[in-house]
Amino acid sequence: MDYDIFISYKNDGEGNNFAARLKESLDHSGYSVYFNSHEQKAGSFPDRLKDAVNSCKDFILLLSDGCISQLKENHAVDWVREEILCARNAGKNIIPVLIGKAQMPSDKNAFPESLQFLPAQEVLILPEQYVESPYARLLSLIVSNPGKGDYRNISNGNPQFSIMQDMESTRKRAEEGDLEAMYEMGCMYYYGFPENDWSDNYSEACKWLSAVSEKDHPLAKKADILLAKMYYSGEVPREKQSFRKSFEYNMRGRDFKSGAWFESVLFAKSEGIGADFDYEEISSIIDREAEYMPSTVKNIAADFYIRYGDYRKAIDLLEQIDEIIPDAEYKLGELYFRGVHCTPPRPDPYRAEHHFINAADAGFTDAIHKLGLMHFRGAYGYRQNLNKARVLYKDAAQKGHWDAQYDYAWMCRHGLGGGRDIDDALKYFEMGAQKGHFLCMAELATLYQEPTAYRNYQKAFEWAKRATDTGDPYSEFVLGNLYFWGRGCACNINEAVIHYKNALKAGVNEAEFMLRKIENL
Repeated sequence: MDYDIFISYKNDGEGNNFAARLKESLDHSGYSVYFNSHEQKAGSFPDRLKDAVNSCKDFILLLSDGCISQLKENHAVDWVREEILCARNAGKNIIPVLIGKAQMPSDKNAFPESLQFLPAQEVLILPEQYVESPYARLLSLIVSNPGKGDYRNISNGNPQFSIMQDMESTRKRAEEGDLEAMYEMGCMYYYGFPENDWSDNYSEACKWLSAVSEKDHPLAKKADILLAKMYYSGEVPREKQSFRKSFEYNMRGRDFKSGAWFESVLFAKSEGIGADFDYEEISSIIDREAEYMPSTVKNIAADFYIRYGDYRKAIDLLEQIDEIIPDAEYKLGELYFRGVHCTPPRPDPYRAEHHFINAADAGFTDAIHKLGLMHFRGAYGYRQNLNKARVLYKDAAQKGHWDAQYDYAWMCRHGLGGGRDIDDALKYFEMGAQKGHFLCMAELATLYQEPTAYRNYQKAFEWAKRATDTGDPYSEFVLGNLYFWGRGCACNINEAVIHYKNALKAGVNEAEFMLRKIENL
């Protein structure tokens, strides 16, 4: 059997358990994965493992602390090493993943010669309770396509219905001038019912829909809306993609009041795409058609008013929504929290809390984070509760919210809302930093210099450099210090001066006394 992914691990409990969980996640994502939890990893390297490695595209190497130590020791019999070399020789996509407290050696000479390519590989850090962010990063490194299986490329059809027979009878009626049949033919081709080349389908769809569009009939409005989509995506044969024509066809279909029509027209006019921007006209459309708009479109229309500061109208639309739409609930919470529901503005945190809770209960992570922020700040008369803030931040952080990952890790680092937890601080700062959160990078640059945080000057240097690349001025100062003291890098006074000057220019006054010290050397 061919596999998408081969998982290599040291059978030492940590590696085995992590590999089992990862396989379950990858299976759920649609990949075919080779993982045998009963491998003894002893004796001669078996041919079946060679075959499994050769059959895969991606080779995920789980590197626990014990696994790295074993690879360094270069035992005569080491299945993990043999799996790596087999994947390397076969040109597989090797993805090293650090688990637990494992760290990749910076010196390639720590490994035997055959494995000295490993430190140069891009390494992914995947925490024990990995969540969406790092797991999504892992998926981005995989070259296999998910979904291989018995039904991946199977179109079984329906034994009770023959699409070809139905299309033949519908076509006959359409050619006789039956408008319903003509519209049906256009729809079937547009949605790909016959498994032809899509360009052929669009050509046929356009032919039938255009014929319906020319008639004075209610179906013409529906045909116009589909033609508008085709012009928008550039699928009308022998014609250029055109936002303008898309908008014109949408307007021709205006009597067919659907959510899709409202959404496309509002989008075109508010963004100036294919139509001229006119605030008053857009507002009049919303006011006139609000009672016909489905909840999802009212939510979109509220975005328009929020963008241009007409908050009262936005709130009126959002309050009309009689179902829980998490995004709409969050926006209402934000508007009440900012106090823009009245003049002069007066923040109402308790009214905001009601809507944030509705959104949070539906799994909206921004709302969970905002509730944590309210408990953390205790602003506008809202009672501060650091313990609740920390719990809420962690909940949102585990669901992949990068600001919450920073806030929770920061509270863990400083012991707010509970005791200090350096392990969790590092874990969640790493999560946020891997997603590009520059404040997480900056915190890691300082935290990895503390003896209580598994001091690692090399990691401190790497994160300081990455934070500096994002433009963080304080990290310029930290990076200058690392160069000055030669921590995690070779001592380089010239580089230190450059970063101190950058920091001072950006307002980090601490850099001034270090520059004076260097002048006096």
